[in-house]
Amino acid sequence: MKTLLITRDLKEHSPIKALNSDRMTVIGESFISFEHIDFEEWNYESDMVIFYSQRGVEFGLADEEFMTFCIGKTLVTFGSATASFLTEEYGLIADINGNGDLEELMKEVIDANPEHVLFVQGDKSLRRLQTNEKWTIPYSELITYRSHDRRVDLQTTADIVVFTSPLNVLHYCSQYPLKENQTVWAIGSTTASSLEPYYSGKIFIPPASTEASLATEIRRSISTNM
Repeated sequence: MKTLLITRDLKEHSPIKALNSDRMTVIGESFISFEHIDFEEWNYESDMVIFYSQRGVEFGLADEEFMTFCIGKTLVTFGSATASFLTEEYGLIADINGNGDLEELMKEVIDANPEHVLFVQGDKSLRRLQTNEKWTIPYSELITYRSHDRRVDLQTTADIVVFTSPLNVLHYCSQYPLKENQTVWAIGSTTASSLEPYYSGKIFIPPASTEASLATEIRRSISTNM
């Protein structure tokens, strides 16, 4: 029986859980723990709000005043999973939704011509947009959570490892070395790039950065290789 490890705590309705069968065991374990950061103010002149991650959405919109502030602003998400989370959990729709292509997202944001952008992020954000040499828009940052290394005691070496964020790559690889006989997946190109110092083999990426797309592609890959 094969074992699949995904570096995320899975919800009951997760499509990844549907991969559980008599031929595969699915383990969902995040290698990061999160701590909410209280905030009372932000740049109120911002007309565009960019969420880098689902955690940014969760910890940012937990503040009702900030939730109200976001209504009517141009909302941007770095990836499709964050866009889905924004809609499903809070009823807000991203005006611009990134698909993993940094240059394309940058162009869409610039074309929207915001006067001031507010980035909602964690304390260890890679800050890929605002640190890009092409970025020229005035911006400020709102840090809504801290991330910490989480120790995970794995009882077995997974045959398939699925990484869901660059931080999970960092914290997993600080605890367990990746092996050549493991199949490695990354939920998006940013996460795949962060694997380069730790893994020289092929890294598989689903067409969309969602659990549904990931589950479909993993199932197809397993069927092809059986």
